[in-house]
Amino acid sequence: MSNSRDQLNQGLQELKDLEDLVQLKTQGSQGPTAGIAAARRAAVLLLNAHFEAYLEDVLQEALTALNAGLDASTLRRDFTTPRPRNIDRLFVLLGIDKISHQPSWQKAANKTVRGALEELQDTRNAIAHGEAGVRATKQDVARFGGYVRGFADAVDELIADRIEQLTGRRPW
Repeated sequence: MSNSRDQLNQGLQELKDLEDLVQLKTQGSQGPTAGIAAARRAAVLLLNAHFEAYLEDVLQEALTALNAGLDASTLRRDFTTPRPRNIDRLFVLLGIDKISHQPSWQKAANKTVRGALEELQDTRNAIAHGEAGVRATKQDVARFGGYVRGFADAVDELIADRIEQLTGRRPW
């Protein structure tokens, strides 16, 4: 596992901590409690921020594994939204064509994975830009989190495989 993936795990723990606070606040309550909707909307923003940081950091980690002098700062600055097409552009530098088209797992076809990442971005943007009525449920946050985890696991492996192809050694 890359250091970037480990940092993503730590960031995802913050989402669990936030949900634990929501659950603590609602214990014994009858009906909706103020702040729950705001906390879940904030969780979407936080999840997206951690996902974007993971992608930027794992690119830097991969470049460093190739050559300690390589710096991804310029590329990171231009990477503003972790949509699949942008993720593809970011990692083509490593010679991985359409990296977002590869992750899938037993219960999620790749098209479903990419759709969920697009939906996460759409929801994040709607919340961040103050669109009225945009909700994020506990299930939404958990579902988006699951796709981010699965995608990051696959990307970590794809990048490690590519670095090993290029250098003969596994970076993590």
